[in-house]
Amino acid sequence: MGTHIKEIIKDYINNKDRHLRKGVSLENILKKHLGEQVAAGVVFAGIKDEVMYLSSQASAFSYYFRLKKKHILEDVKKEFPETKEIKIKVC
Repeated sequence: MGTHIKEIIKDYINNKDRHLRKGVSLENILKKHLGEQVAAGVVFAGIKDEVMYLSSQASAFSYYFRLKKKHILEDVKKEFPETKEIKIKVC
């Protein structure tokens, strides 16, 4: 029984680590295309049906994101091949 729990914990830690690395990758992609200040105002909201959803604090951030969306999507697809589209919403 101890081995089973050990494997569950190991899998959990590995998955958590993988999700953190993906978050850092997305953050770096956004900083590359939007700059650090604008990227700080755009956050990951989730993925559903091959669509990555982001939210922003201001419409100006969303507007700037839309100007760079094509290039951002190209880089996102390299890191997250399952992503087919990116949408952003002002919250």
